[in-house]
Amino acid sequence: MREYMTESSGGASGFLMGLACGAAVGAAVALLLAPKTGVEMREDLATKANDLKKAATETYDDAMGRVNRMVEKGRRLAKDGQDVVRQAANEVADAGSSAAQRFNS
Repeated sequence: MREYMTESSGGASGFLMGLACGAAVGAAVALLLAPKTGVEMREDLATKANDLKKAATETYDDAMGRVNRMVEKGRRLAKDGQDVVRQAANEVADAGSSAAQRFNS
């Protein structure tokens, strides 16, 4: 359970998303305040937009990887739980059968 809580906190991906957004805002402000021609400005904006897209894609891929790992872990835990319940039910049934046999003897 602790692993789920640690992994679900999203500290790394949240930090990366904040970093990417902060970098984008800082770059946009720097571009707008810097004296450049229109062509240079458009090129810089296109470059920064591509960088932001790449960072967003990496963050999304990281998040999807985490989700997929957590789903798989949930499936394993559910199967383990089913196995435990099945084993306990079998033990109860066996105990009931033994008790019934003793009672009928």
